[in-house]
Amino acid sequence: MPVPADPLRRLRELCLALPETTERLSHGEPTWFVRDRKVFVSYADHHHDDRLGLDKTALETGRKAGDD
Repeated sequence: MPVPADPLRRLRELCLALPETTERLSHGEPTWFVRDRKVFVSYADHHHDDRLGLDKTALETGRKAGDD
């Protein structure tokens, strides 16, 4: 799958399409929260090269991170 030209823009679109989602900086990076409290995605672009980081967190759904 090709990487979007602007992955942050695409990630922002996806996250903000979900209900009760807000975005703000956390540790200097864009981070998305549910109900302004629980982090569910953090974006990291501080590697000083062409790598990006994305951290997803399982919410209280009874599923573990990585479960499909």
